[in-house]
Amino acid sequence: MMSTNISKKYPKFYKNYHKNITVKNCELYGASAEGLALLNAADHHIINNKITSDGTVTKNNYSDGLHIILFGNNKSSKKYANSITGNAIRGKVHGVNMWSFTKALYGKTTAKKNKIYTKAGKKSEAFLIRCCTKRVVSGNKIGKWK
Repeated sequence: MMSTNISKKYPKFYKNYHKNITVKNCELYGASAEGLALLNAADHHIINNKITSDGTVTKNNYSDGLHIILFGNNKSSKKYANSITGNAIRGKVHGVNMWSFTKALYGKTTAKKNKIYTKAGKKSEAFLIRCCTKRVVSGNKIGKWK
């Protein structure tokens, strides 16, 4: 998991950001949390992976297959493009959940040719990609996780 601890106990990490991250051809499994979580990451490319979360539904955000979050305000994250392409993603509540705690934005984010499975199998829960300068979602298959 790529992460930066952003609690009030560690303010020196609040503005640390990761960039130029590629996760490719991996099998990622979260037994009690997300399959893959990227915190304070921009310019990320998630390609041809199998990502599964077995986190409990009661811990809503911890049961996403792919969870991407920005903490703190910054201007740099919107300069970079992000892609989520050719993955098989299983999340109990959301397949992909991308958002920001603040007004910070991601750059253009593209999600293409993915297979997304959630427990409910609803399109509205498959891709929660928010807080982007531009969002491109196409050619994805959405289904119910059985």
